[in-house]
Amino acid sequence: LAERRPGAGLAAPAMNAPAARSWAGRLVPRSLRARLVLLILGAVLVAQATTFLAIEHYRRNVLENVTPDLMATTIRTLRASIAQIDEHQNLVLVLKYLLRGNLEILL
Repeated sequence: LAERRPGAGLAAPAMNAPAARSWAGRLVPRSLRARLVLLILGAVLVAQATTFLAIEHYRRNVLENVTPDLMATTIRTLRASIAQIDEHQNLVLVLKYLLRGNLEILL
């Protein structure tokens, strides 16, 4: 009796026949090494884009929320320190700033 193997009697595809590839199939490389390189490059690009977007979001958040609070605290501190100075020294301080052109700081 002849031994029966799985797949025996099935026609094998011709090795030299070119396979019809679609346009997407032409973009994807055939070798495993090239596919792995493309996968790694794609992952690096996605990670870089995610990092850039996260930093941009954080920077925008800081500019919108933290900076005005810092400026308000600085103005309150300056006003409180100017209020502690007696009137004569306060007048001298204001005149010094006026001569330097820094009127916006005192307002």
